Amino acid sequence: HLERMRGTEMPTERFYRISEQKRRKIGEAIIQEIQQRGYRSIQLGKIASKANISRASLYTYFENKDDILSFSIQHLQETMWRDNEKVLAENGGDLWDMLEKSLEHLFNLPIEENKLPHGILYAMPTVKEYREYKSWIYQHVSRRYKNCFSEEEFGIFLEICYDCLLIAFQEFLTGMRSKEQIEKTFHLKMVQIKSYIDRLAVNGEED
Repeated sequence: HLERMRGTEMPTERFYRISEQKRRKIGEAIIQEIQQRGYRSIQLGKIASKANISRASLYTYFENKDDILSFSIQHLQETMWRDNEKVLAENGGDLWDMLEKSLEHLFNLPIEENKLPHGILYAMPTVKEYREYKSWIYQHVSRRYKNCFSEEEFGIFLEICYDCLLIAFQEFLTGMRSKEQIEKTFHLKMVQIKSYIDRLAVNGEED
């Protein structure tokens, strides 16, 4: 499973010494506050209250609002990754089912238009953490793909799929198209990509 991501603009070391349950509760409180007020108007006192901690404690975990923004992006990313790991472990390594459920996960986020920071759309984990995540997916995906593709090759296919997922999420957040239209387009893209990858896999098995 994934280790917690740490960067230069992130929670302090003290934050990582508290329980995971408490960290998640703080993360949820931050997301709720951003959704209700927008990033520019968040109130640290409200976050502390929702997380059932003192405001002084919150200041020992985050030095400024930029740290809180970075953590909010990380928290949403990690939540989706945890869900993806769970889905893939339960569905027998069905990558395509996992990707479709990833879109459902994004649709189910209680997001109000223009409330979340714009950076959410382009949030990327560190190279190391993203590589670890892709490696975990590769190790748990259908054996057929592992037998036919190297981890590097599979990682390229996975990045293409996530590009499609990001575009779908952007369209959802901006209201460019309806949820039904986005779902249909995303599904068709996944069918096309799956068809291409499966053909490569068949050729690899024949060789």
